[in-house]
This record gives sequence, structure tokens and C-alpha cells, in this order.
Amino acid sequence: MVEFGTLSGSSVHSLLRLMNGVFSSQIFSSTAWPESIKKDFTGHYHRFMASLTEAANSTEGKTVLYLPEEEISDIPSASKDKDLVQQLDSIVIHWTRQIKEVVNNHDNAYNAEISGPLEEIDFWRSRTVDLSGISEQLHRDDVKRVVAVLEAAKSSYLGPFETLSKRIKEGSTEAEVRDRRSCRRSEATTGNLGSPVLTRFAQTINTSARHFAPPVLRFS
Repeated sequence: MVEFGTLSGSSVHSLLRLMNGVFSSQIFSSTAWPESIKKDFTGHYHRFMASLTEAANSTEGKTVLYLPEEEISDIPSASKDKDLVQQLDSIVIHWTRQIKEVVNNHDNAYNAEISGPLEEIDFWRSRTVDLSGISEQLHRDDVKRVVAVLEAAKSSYLGPFETLSKRIKEGSTEAEVRDRRSCRRSEATTGNLGSPVLTRFAQTINTSARHFAPPVLRFS
């Protein structure tokens, strides 16, 4: 079979839609492949989709946790399925790396980019949105079922993930508080200068002043 059509918008997003809308159903509904080959291919497929989902959403500044299309209704039975547990292990490893990168990137950005009250507001607002989005995903029922299966299977990969999940929830609360405080400080500063434009102008002068040397006076 040959698939053809027109890609619109981002090529990464178009590929993600194509994989979810066309190839996913064909792969999992097919009965033509030997079971061993299908299991091996499915593992590679999920790893590819996890990376593709991450790449497509990172362009919009969002962190989205990829979830395989697996119906998990019986937790005890699922935890005894070695192939499924191995697949969920690889997914959780990917989630752990994603969340760790988000935490580290935010910490590095705060140390490098905050030069004034308006940048601080932008930083904490962006961090609030990102961490809140991850925190909401962690509370989803399908994510909880994955965690429950790996808990029952006593997966060694679950510990680091749960540690980072706790940091995300704490960080989300902290970001919301810091965002409100930054807004209040900025409002006070803006009130003194008269407008946000003057605030940013004064901040730009303060940041750039070190690049200019004072004039040298010469007397003859």
C-alpha cells in the first residue's frame, strides 16, 4: 500500500498526525505478522513515537508525555506480562529523561537569563505553564495505570521517575507563588516609572550600561 498526500504546517507535526492516524491502527490491528516480529517492531515503534511526540511539542514549548495505545484494565495480570512491563519500562525511562531535562533547563535558564523584573515575570510564567502541564499529565488515569503496573511488577525504573514527579509537583506550586510575587514587584516598579515601556527601557539601559565606557575629557 502507498500513502500519499500533502503535508501542511510543521513537517514534524504532520508526521506525528500521520503516524497516529494511519500507521498506528495498521500496526496494532494487523494479524499478518509473526508474533515475535510484531513484538520487536512494536518496541521500536513506541520508542520512535516517544521521541517524535517530544520533538513535535517542544517546538511549542510544551512537554508532553507519550503514552502507548494499550488498554490496561487488569493491573495484576498486566504486571505479569513481561513484554508489556518491558515496554512500559522504556516509556517511563523516556518520561524520566524528559522531566529531568525540563527541571535542569529551567534552573539553568533562571541563572543565565534573569536580568530584571520583566524577564523574571516571563520566566516564572513560562515555568508555571510548563510544570503545571506536566503535573496535570501525571494525574491522568492512563499515566496512573502505567505506574500501578510497574509498581506491581516491582520495576527498578519507577523510583527515579516518582522522585522527579514529586519535584515537578513541588516546582509547579513554587512557580505559581514566585510568578505572583514577581507580578506584584513589577507592578510596584511600573507604578513608579509610569508605564511598562519605561520599565523595560530603564531595565535595558541598566543591562547594557556595562558595555559603554564613560567619555574621556581632554584638556589642551
